[in-house]
Amino acid sequence: MREDDFAADLEDIAAQARRAWTTYGMLLVPSTCYLWDRRDELADLVDVWEAANRDDLFSVTSLKHFPYVANSDFHKPKHLYSWKTLVRSEKTWPAVKDALRQNVDIALTLYRDGSWAA
Repeated sequence: MREDDFAADLEDIAAQARRAWTTYGMLLVPSTCYLWDRRDELADLVDVWEAANRDDLFSVTSLKHFPYVANSDFHKPKHLYSWKTLVRSEKTWPAVKDALRQNVDIALTLYRDGSWAA
């Protein structure tokens, strides 16, 4: 899949969502696995893949040897307590970005009750 095709697909999804919102007053989300279902086509276009969210670990991400991060949506204060990505790099955006893309010196850790799990 070319980058232009990918962008067109995303625009199509956004257009469908706008139509659903306008027509039905609600947002209908296509499969949340859209990118994952196309991972072989998109692997060169995606910098990192989600390997953890809140309490869940997605081992399939690391088993595929994709660069990964912990990711968590944050709607309530309790959502702070979740998996986090630790990045050992200089504290500049280019250094963090390179570390994530290369998946070097990256670790996932569980943050609970105001402390880091050992």
